[in-house]
Amino acid sequence: MQLNSSVVKKPWGHEFISFENETISIWFLSINKGERTSFHCHPNKKTGLIVLSGEGELSFLSGTKSLSAGSYLSIHAGVFHSTEALSNNFTMLEVESTKDKNDLVRLKDNYGRRPVGYETEENWTHKTSDSFIIEDGAVCLDFSFSFHYLNEEVISTFDDQDIIISLTKDCVVPDSHLGLFKAGSVLNVKILKSLLETFSINEECEIIRVSKNE
Repeated sequence: MQLNSSVVKKPWGHEFISFENETISIWFLSINKGERTSFHCHPNKKTGLIVLSGEGELSFLSGTKSLSAGSYLSIHAGVFHSTEALSNNFTMLEVESTKDKNDLVRLKDNYGRRPVGYETEENWTHKTSDSFIIEDGAVCLDFSFSFHYLNEEVISTFDDQDIIISLTKDCVVPDSHLGLFKAGSVLNVKILKSLLETFSINEECEIIRVSKNE
């Protein structure tokens, strides 16, 4: 069984790959009320989170952040974090800048998995027809998904609160040899527009736009 065609059963709920390309993967997570992921970090990869439904809390070593539908943030490599569901039907997307599931260090775990790596195949089951797959025009709960190559005309049609996931290349180019918002980055359109007042856009950058339905 391949991981990209599987639902991975977790003691806190389940997860599966909703989108992947050569560089990144986007996972759909469903966390049961009152349960939480391990307090963990990824030493080599950056993680982006986008909450689709429910209420939750994200914990760091330094404090906590409340989560609700439409919340998003990026977590740098090596930063320990844990997500708890505070309501029923808590779901989110997790954007991973590399596809190595063994890039995982657990500090604490409520289910005895601290010294253990990622779940092995006995915890995998086949995806079902209702497993959400991100494709152009897809809708999940209150959010719509579309694929674009960035340019000024396209950006002008986006709402400031739309969320962008970079899929392939740096979105913003400050100068000839540096780039910002590499593949796997998560940001909103308002921030992107602000940066583009000074820097150039990379029109080879492919993105997923995540927009809240009216």
